[in-house]
Amino acid sequence: MNAPLRHLTDIGASEIFRRWSEQQLQLALETNGKNGLSAKSAANCMCIWESWIQWLDSQEDPILTAAAAQRWAVSRRGHVQAFLDGPAPKQSTRKAKKSDEMANFSQQRYWRVLRDVYAHAIERGVRHDNPALELPSTPSIKRGSRKPQVMPAFVL
Repeated sequence: MNAPLRHLTDIGASEIFRRWSEQQLQLALETNGKNGLSAKSAANCMCIWESWIQWLDSQEDPILTAAAAQRWAVSRRGHVQAFLDGPAPKQSTRKAKKSDEMANFSQQRYWRVLRDVYAHAIERGVRHDNPALELPSTPSIKRGSRKPQVMPAFVL
């Protein structure tokens, strides 16, 4: 059940993201920004999705190798977990505080994008399952991550 549906496997990673983001932009227009995404948020989400796709492309996994053109469509929960547990993608100009793991806020933000794009793929009949929803526990903000990291708490 983890394989994509046969008749839609030609939909690439960029196309499924484009369809999802267009739906989110339209929803924002219809709800006056209460739901959906702004253009700026959609652009940020695109960076996250592209980081995911690049990460999948770098993996030496027989499941992914067999479907090199459609890695996003055959990825599994273990791939999502490994991506979220690993270092932050190197797209930012800022230096990561911890080079070996993704920041807690970033984990949650990345997970939400994966969850939502894969949910859209299910709605469109491209996948049967959502690998981001199959994790043992979903990323959440840890108490220690809520502390200010730039200014001391008393300043705020």
